[in-house]
Amino acid sequence: MNLSTCPTCKAVLPSSPSLAQLFPHVCPPAWEAREADDESAEWERIYATDAKAAARPWLEHRRQGSGVYEQGREAVLVRRAGDNGEGDRFEVWMRLAPSYTACRSF
Repeated sequence: MNLSTCPTCKAVLPSSPSLAQLFPHVCPPAWEAREADDESAEWERIYATDAKAAARPWLEHRRQGSGVYEQGREAVLVRRAGDNGEGDRFEVWMRLAPSYTACRSF
């Protein structure tokens, strides 16, 4: 299956033209997020339905590939894109779940 993504919000788009016609894509609102306790941190653009929904993917994206996967929480500031205010503060909790894999032993 050939999946394409929206060049703006990176959402996965329907793979067939008929599905795209039935479910036309509209990007969610743009938000900006950054680490709350670092005044020098850059604001990064996130597309989400609301501020709370923008906090979690910001942290997931930030942690992706960093090799840092400990449990805990981090404070995130989120504001509407283009707004110069401080934004709303959210605590994002990270939880680790055990993963089990079985292999046949010979």
